[in-house]
Amino acid sequence: MQQGRFYMVMSGIAAFVLLFMLAGCGETVAPKLDNPYDPESSSYERFPELSTLVVTQVSTTEAQSGGSFDTDYGSDVQSKGVCWAEQGASSGLPVVGGNCTDEGGGFDAFVSVMTGLDPGVSYVVRSYATNSDGTVYGAEREFVTLAVYGLSVTVDGGGSVTPVSGEYDEGKEVALTAQALDGWRFVEWEGDVAGTSSTDNPLVVTMDGDKSVTAVFEEIPVYTLTTNVEGSGSVS
Repeated sequence: MQQGRFYMVMSGIAAFVLLFMLAGCGETVAPKLDNPYDPESSSYERFPELSTLVVTQVSTTEAQSGGSFDTDYGSDVQSKGVCWAEQGASSGLPVVGGNCTDEGGGFDAFVSVMTGLDPGVSYVVRSYATNSDGTVYGAEREFVTLAVYGLSVTVDGGGSVTPVSGEYDEGKEVALTAQALDGWRFVEWEGDVAGTSSTDNPLVVTMDGDKSVTAVFEEIPVYTLTTNVEGSGSVS
């Protein structure tokens, strides 16, 4: 009888110890407070969130973009900037290690100038930020650099035109001035002069494509006047 009581007591103690251990285990795996800034939190965010700025100041070889931080989660940013690549490039989206700027560390908004671009090419750009955990990217933005067009200027007759033939950035307005030689006069322009008067001098040509323009001159006619005197007198 005593042996049975002893067994019941021991069984009760064992059950109590088991419950205590289970309770203790439950406390050690309980999640910590929800805090995205605390590396020990279950909801800790390793990377900040950033946006890519609109592309501006686009020229034939340069363009401007940048980034701004929507959150400052994670460890301090060590480097930030923008990366770009030609649209449809076999290498895929632009990444760090390719064509990128480096605007230093910190969570401040930044502006970057992309240089060494090719005229008339479609590009994709996105911002980036790197911290001790890795690199995060902003959304992609697309843009097209300005093209370069050729202007061919020729002369028909006695005269000249300034400026002469050359290459100009897309959208550039070029003022052509015709100058006749002695004994000649300017008549008109021929070629790519749609939307303007063919007799305007100077002529403004907008470079939205390759253009060819000819200045036409004609010789001023020279007539002979013959006078005769009949009787006593003279003509002057």
